Formats: sequence, structure tokens, C-alpha cells
Amino acid sequence: MANNIFENFKKVDCCGCSACETICGKNAITLQYDDQGFLYPNVDTHKCVNCGLCTKVCPSFDKKITKLDLCYAVKRTEIEKMKSSSSGGFAAALSEFVVSNGGVVYGVAYEPFPHVATIRVDNIKDLEKLKGSKYVQTDPSKSFHDVLIDLKSGQFVAYFGTSCHINGLLNYLQLKKVSIDSLLTIDLICHGVPSPRLFEEYISWLSKKKKVTGFDFRTKVNGWGGGSINFYPTIYYGANQECNTLKSWGYTKLFFSNNCLRPFCYNCPYAGKGRSGDFSIADYWDVEKVFPDFYSKQGVSLVFVNNIKAQHFFSKLNNIEVKLSKYGLGMERQANLIKPSSISPRYDEFWIDYKNGGIVCVLKKYAQLSFVAQIKHKLKKVLKRK
Repeated sequence: MANNIFENFKKVDCCGCSACETICGKNAITLQYDDQGFLYPNVDTHKCVNCGLCTKVCPSFDKKITKLDLCYAVKRTEIEKMKSSSSGGFAAALSEFVVSNGGVVYGVAYEPFPHVATIRVDNIKDLEKLKGSKYVQTDPSKSFHDVLIDLKSGQFVAYFGTSCHINGLLNYLQLKKVSIDSLLTIDLICHGVPSPRLFEEYISWLSKKKKVTGFDFRTKVNGWGGGSINFYPTIYYGANQECNTLKSWGYTKLFFSNNCLRPFCYNCPYAGKGRSGDFSIADYWDVEKVFPDFYSKQGVSLVFVNNIKAQHFFSKLNNIEVKLSKYGLGMERQANLIKPSSISPRYDEFWIDYKNGGIVCVLKKYAQLSFVAQIKHKLKKVLKRK
């Protein structure tokens, strides 16, 4: 019987990328949900042979970091296609280019709703599943192995994910001695990842009176940016929808409260100039302050081109407009380009409340979804109409 190599491993060191589970040749590691709803490795000591591959593949032990340098403001030339993208549509334009040229794209989708997972897409139609921001930690299980199979078969692959997950993928492929010449990685400049269990319980709570069939964290009903970070979260009940209400904002408020991010995120080594992807992308929220003529109400993407491979593909896209920028220019509201999100002083209190009262308790207390708050919100809306 082997020792449990993760016995002294702190949760703050694990990003949940699944590289350790995927590389284990003895199937001794499985990712299991903890009491907060995050995935962590669990080792079957009867199967483990202490080969050490799981620690070698872990991003906490082997960080692959490239410094950000060349960056652009980017927006699609097709306005209609921009409407279904969260920002300027760069991710969608790149994905369409890859698939149109015989490649495959890995990205985050509801699979099935409300479960969020990393899926493989090989056709234009299914790229729609990947569109839109999803402020939930994805379940990456099996995607690393599928990427390996694709690369071995000569398939070109574009992989979208957080920097930590991409680092895990690169470590995995390196240990498997697979060439990454046909792999393009795109990391997302993220605020941190909240608990997927919280999101699923939130959707379950919303569905008590009427079944929720979909959820958009961000819509462009009133445009994008223009001096504010516009989200307009929307709940879908079949053909009907509820947009920008207290209820639709509930989970998103929990996300921004910094009470429910994965412990790893509060000390993220990629929140700064060091990233792991060939591209790094985000919203260019304050673009109108530095490039007023480039602003679009449909969104503008912030795109870092981190190496020669990325430069090659960037030059191939003929359906985007670009404006050369530089690190830090008009990026004040992309705080995670400077440092990780700060842990909330109410973090421990939040999780005690969740343990004792569940999703309803934390929504009322931390997302202002109490009965009194809902009445006040409705009164404000009525008064605005007068």
C-alpha cells in the first residue's frame, strides 16, 4: 500500500485541472467534490505505486509562464455575430477559423445545463455552445486525454481555458512526450472560479416555481461597456426570460463578493503579467478612454499575443479590426492583470452559513435577496416609471 501523496497537500495549491487524474496509469486518482462543491484529487492508496507522475504534472509544481507583451484591442467586422459574444468576438472568430480549416476547438459549455464542462467541438454549429461567459469552474475531466488523442492523430487543436488548466494540459502533454506544434492555447484573464455546486443549487432554487432552461451571465440588451461593466444576467424559462432582476443577479453577486472562489484563486500565480496561453483574452472595458474611435457598443476584446505561434494565427484572421495597444493602457478594471482577487473578510462566515442554511441562506444574506430587499427593488422600479 502506497502513501497518500496528497495527504499534506493544501487545497490552496490545487486548481482542479484534472491533470493528476488523467496521467495516472493505475487509475488510483479520482476527482471528487468537497463540501464547498470544488473538485479535488482523492488517492486510492491500494492502487497507487508512488510513481510521482501526479506531482510532476501538477501546475503548482511545474509552472509554465510567459510574460505578456504584445496586445491589441479587437472587434469583429460582422456586427450581428458580435451580439452573441460576451465582448468583441475574438474568441468566436478564432474558433470559426480553426474549425473551418479542419481543426477542433475545446471550450466551456453547459453540458448538460446547468453542469459546466469542457467539451470538444468540430463543427461551426456547435461553436454556439461555447459562446458567452460562464462564471463557474468547469469540469475538465477527460478533455486532456481527448486533446492527446487528437494531437497524436494529426488533428489541429485550439484549447480555451483558465491559465492554470492550460498549464496542467501542457505539463500532461510534455510528460506524455506529445508535440504541441498543432496545439493553440487561449487563456482567459479571469476573476477566479466560483463553486459549480453553488451555481447548480442556484438554478435548482430558481426552478422551484418554473423550470429554468438556460442562463446567460451577460447579455447586451443595453450594449457593452461605455464607462460601466454591463452584465444584465438573464434567466430563461423556455421561450420566456427574466433579465437584470434581483433574482437573475443572485449568483453573480455571490461571485463578485469574493466569498465563493476556489481557494487557489486567492493566490493565483497567473494573475499578473505571467500567463500560460499562446493568447490571453479579456474584455477591454475602458477602451473608449484610450481609443474612443475604436469603441463599439457591441463590445471590444483585449487580446494579448504571447508568442510567434499566436502571431501567425492572429495575422490569418480577416474578419476582425485591430488596434495596437500596450500592457496597462486603459486596463484599470482588469484588476487580475495585476494581482489575484482578494479573499473576502466574510469568507469563513459565508461557508458556515452555506453549510447551515444552504444556497437560500447565502443568497439572502450576501446577494440581498431577502424578502424586504425584493420589495424595495420593486418599489424602485415602480418609482422610476413615474
